[in-house]
Parts: sequence; structure tokens; C-alpha cells
Amino acid sequence: MAVTTIKKPTVIGIVPVKENSQRVPAKNFRTLGPDPLWLWPVRVLAKCPFVDLIVIDTDCLDYFTEWRRLLGTLAVPVTIDPRPTKLQGDAVSMNKILADIADRRPAFAYIQLHATSPFIQVETLDAAYEELQAGADSVYGVNEMKSRFYWPDGRPVNHDPEKLIPTQDLDPLYEENSAFYIYRGDAFDKQKARICGKSKPFIVPELQAIDIDTEADWRLAVGLSKVL
Repeated sequence: MAVTTIKKPTVIGIVPVKENSQRVPAKNFRTLGPDPLWLWPVRVLAKCPFVDLIVIDTDCLDYFTEWRRLLGTLAVPVTIDPRPTKLQGDAVSMNKILADIADRRPAFAYIQLHATSPFIQVETLDAAYEELQAGADSVYGVNEMKSRFYWPDGRPVNHDPEKLIPTQDLDPLYEENSAFYIYRGDAFDKQKARICGKSKPFIVPELQAIDIDTEADWRLAVGLSKVL
């Protein structure tokens, strides 16, 4: 598919879809509810009022031939970009893939979703994008953790074992959950990283933050898809 020239300001949604997966084989193409897993984030981005274009970046271009008609019915244009051979493989940093996309498709801002976080909602992404508009250079999804953590050598991380307080009163720690990354194009260009510049963690509701990384995660997602 030919590269489309994009003029600023615009926001591009990005969904990386690779063929192979180490821990959950072919997970991006497994059927979750009515759709393949990769289509869940695409549908969400198509409903975001601030997204102007969706880019599916993939190393399996032929697979999408049968999906082009459906993708053409979405409210936001969708383009399918072949991932360069030099950027294929599990060892390649996602930041390098995103830099390649940014070089070809300059934009005011980008929002990257993973197929493995299928339950993220438009309302959450809208609220996160407002943080970017308010002055952040990048906004990324996190889980808020209020538990007693320890370093491998047994030292406490965020609490005093001699002065126990209820866990709900602990200072929170934030765990990056890969649910989404929103970043300004100019800030990314300086650091070549999706968490860049004046960054802001954004707490994602627990069910929306589910990330499919293991077969157990997959079974949980299948069950959740039946009740949502």
C-alpha cells in the first residue's frame, strides 16, 4: 500500500502486528470474541475522535489482504505498512520500529496500542490524550501497585517491616503495562523513545490493563470477552 503524505497537525494511531510470538504462539491472530486479537485495538483507535490515521505495521503483509475491505469501513482511514526486513525479529526494539514509522509518516503526535491489551477503552485514551494537550510530551499506561515489595536480597522497597501500615496506605508504585503510549512527534524525534521528554504515567483501570503475555493471560481474556 502506498505511503500517504500526512500534514501536521495530525495524530496517527499505530498497531504493531508481528507474525510470531514466543510465549503465546500466533496470539495476534487468535480469535477473541468476534474478532482476531489485532483488530481489537484497531477498532478502539477508529473510535477515538483525535485519531486521523491508523497504521498497522506488520511483517506478514499477505495476511491482511482479506481484511482490507473490512478495514475500509471504519470511521478512520487504515493503512497497512510492511515492516522493513531489518526491523523484523523479536530482538528489535519497538522504539526502532516506531522511529521508522515516524520517519515515513511525520505527525504532531502518535498513539501506539498493542494487540495484547484488547480491553482498553476510548474514554481512557481520550483522558490520556488530554494530558498530552495539557503539556506532557508523552503519556503511558501504568498499573498502580499498593503492595509490599522487596528487592531480590530481601530489602524492602516501599515499606518498613517494623512499622506495618495497611497496604492501601502505602505510597504507590507504578508498573508500565503497555496498554498504550501517546507521544508528541517532536519529543520522540529528540530521544527516539516513546516515553520521552516531560512524561506522565497514566493509571489504567484494572480490567482494561490486562496484557496477554502467557497462555494463562489468554484464558483470562477469553473469559472476560464473554462478559464485557
